[in-house]
Amino acid sequence: AYDLVESKILNEKRYDYLQFFYNMHFSYSCGNKSVINESFLKKYWWYSKQIEILYFEYLFKHRRLESEMMAAKIEVTNNPKDIEKIYFIAKGSMWLSEFEDAVPHFEELQNLAPSNPKFLEPLSKLYESFDKPKESAEIYKKIIRQEPLNKNTYIIAGDILAEAGYIEEAVEIYKDILNINRRDANLYKELAAIYFDFEKFREATEVIDKIRLILNDDFLYAKEQAALYEQMDDNPRAIVEYLRVLINYYDTGATASTSVYKQGYYDYDDSYRYEEYRDNYGEEYYGPVYYDDYYYNDDYYERLDTERIRTRLVYLANQKGLTDEIVLQFYNFISKDTGAGSGYYELGLFYLGINLKDKAMGVFVKGLKRVTSKYYHDQVIKIFKEQEEYRLLDEEYKRLIGCFPSDLSVYYDAVAYFKLREDQAAVEDVLQNMTKNFPEKFDLGFFYKSAENNKKAVKEFERLLSVIEPEYTKQPADHTYRRNYIIILENLSDLYVKVNKLNQAYETFDKLIALEPDNVTHIIQRFRITVKHGDAKEGEEFFRKHIAEYRNKERKDRRSYSYLRVLLHNEFIRYFTEKKNYKTALQFYKEMIEIDPLDRILVHEAFSFSKKYGLYENLFEHFRKYQDEQSRDYRIGYAVYLLAFYNK
Repeated sequence: AYDLVESKILNEKRYDYLQFFYNMHFSYSCGNKSVINESFLKKYWWYSKQIEILYFEYLFKHRRLESEMMAAKIEVTNNPKDIEKIYFIAKGSMWLSEFEDAVPHFEELQNLAPSNPKFLEPLSKLYESFDKPKESAEIYKKIIRQEPLNKNTYIIAGDILAEAGYIEEAVEIYKDILNINRRDANLYKELAAIYFDFEKFREATEVIDKIRLILNDDFLYAKEQAALYEQMDDNPRAIVEYLRVLINYYDTGATASTSVYKQGYYDYDDSYRYEEYRDNYGEEYYGPVYYDDYYYNDDYYERLDTERIRTRLVYLANQKGLTDEIVLQFYNFISKDTGAGSGYYELGLFYLGINLKDKAMGVFVKGLKRVTSKYYHDQVIKIFKEQEEYRLLDEEYKRLIGCFPSDLSVYYDAVAYFKLREDQAAVEDVLQNMTKNFPEKFDLGFFYKSAENNKKAVKEFERLLSVIEPEYTKQPADHTYRRNYIIILENLSDLYVKVNKLNQAYETFDKLIALEPDNVTHIIQRFRITVKHGDAKEGEEFFRKHIAEYRNKERKDRRSYSYLRVLLHNEFIRYFTEKKNYKTALQFYKEMIEIDPLDRILVHEAFSFSKKYGLYENLFEHFRKYQDEQSRDYRIGYAVYLLAFYNK
C-alpha cells in the first residue's frame, strides 16, 4: 500500500500529498509520530516545503546540520552545478543564522535556474533583511513573471518598495496588479492606501472614486475621502463626504429599526427612557466635543464615527467660517431625501452644535411636518426631551397620532408622556383616538374607572361589550374572546352598582355565574350587592339556592366542590354574624358539622362561636342523632366536643 501511494505521488507529481503520506507512514509503521524516519525526510525534502522544514528541523535538533552541510559542500566541489546541494547549503546557512553566507549561494542558484521561484523567494527576503528593497523587489518581479496571476506576490513587492520610500516604483507594481482584474476593488484599495501613506492625496481620491464605480456605492470610504479632501484644503468636497457618512449611518439605522408595541395600559413608565452617549475619543484631531451624541445606534464604533464627524463639522464652521457652505450642502441632501429625514435630523444637530438652538428646533419641526418616517419622529422626540422643549413635545405627540394611526406604540408613548405631564385631558384624548382605531382595547375604560368617572366608564365598557360579545358568541371556544368577555362583565357589574343600576348589575352577575359556574366569587359578590343595595330576603334566598346546588355537586365530587361549598357557608356565617343574628349563624355551623362531623377544626370553631356569643347549645346532641354510640367516630366526636366546650 505504501509503495502504491508513493509511486502515485511521484508519477503524478502530487507533492502536496507528501505531508499526508508522511503522517500516515509514521502513524502505522512506527506507531509513534514523535519518531522521525530520517530516510523518508531525506528522500522527499526536495519535493515538499513542509517536508523540507521537518528535515532541517530534524537535523538542527540532532546537531547534524553542519556535518551534512560539509558533506554537501564536498559534493558541490566535485559537481558545481548540483542545484539541490547548493540549495541545501544555502538553506542550512539560514537555519544557522549565517545569512551573509547564504546570499552568494542563492545568487548562484539564481544564475543556474533564473526562473525557479523556489530559489528566488528566499533571496528576496534576504535582500529585504539587508535593507536592499530595490534588489528584493526585483527578485519579486522575476517571481511575478513566473506567476503572473498571483496577486499576493505583487502586493508583497509593492509593500517592500513603499516601505523603503520608493513610491513611484511601488505604484507601478500596484498598477500592474490591476491588469489582472480591473474590477477587483481590493486591489484599488491597496493602491489608495499607498498614495495616502505617502501624502499623494489627489491620486488617492481618484482611486477611491474608481472603487465606488466598481462597487456602485457612493457612500463607500466617504470618511477617508473627507480626510483626503481636507488635507488638500478642498473643504467643500470634504463637507459633502462627511455628510455622506452621517446620512448613510442614519439611513442604515432607519432601515433596520422596527416599532415595538407595548401591551397594557399600565406599561408606560419605561417607554421613553433615553440613554445619552458621550465619547471624546479622537479629540486631538477633531477638536473638543461640542454637543452630545443623540444618534440612533447602540453600536460603539458607529456612534464614535458619527460623533467625531459632527464635531468636525462644528470645527469647520466655528474655526474656518464654513457654516453657510455646510448648511447649503445639507439642503442639497434634503432635496434628494427619499423620506427618511436624515438631512433634517443632521442639520438640526449641526445647529445645536454651533449653539443656534432656535434654528435647530425650526429645522426639526419642519422635518416633522414633511417626513413620513416613524424613525425620524422617534429620534427628534428624544432630542426635544433632552432640550426640555415641552411645547414642541405636546404638539409632536398629537401629530404622531395623525401620522401613524395604525401604530399602537404611538398611543402608548403619548399616554406615558402626558401622564408624566399630569395632563389628564390629553391622556383622555389620546385614548379616545386609540379606541377609534383599535375598538377592542380596554385602556379608555380603565382610564375612566381609575379616575372614578363612573358614568363614562359604564358607557365605554358597554361599547366594549357590544364589540366583544358578538365575537364570543361566534367563537365561544376562543380563549382570548372568552377572557375579554369575562373582564368586561366583571367591570360592568362593579360599575353598575356604583351608578346604582342594580337590575343591570344583577343581569351581569347572572351572565358571569353562567359563564363560570364553579367560580363562587361571582355568587358571593352578587349576594353581597343584593343584601346591601336591594332586598335582603331575596339575597338570602338566592344564596341558599346556590348552597344547595353546591351541596348536590359535592355529593358527586367531594374533592372538587367541598372547599367551594365551605366558602359559601362561611360567607353566610359572616353575613348573619354582622347582623348579630348569632343563632342563625350557629345553625349554619350545625349544617356544616352534619356534612363533615369529623372536621375537628370546624367543631372547635363552632363551639368557640357558641361560647363567644353566650349560646352554649349542646351541639353534640345534634351530632349524636346520626352516629352509633358504640362507633369509633362517636367516641372521637365526643372527645372533640369535650375539648372544645371546656377549652381543655
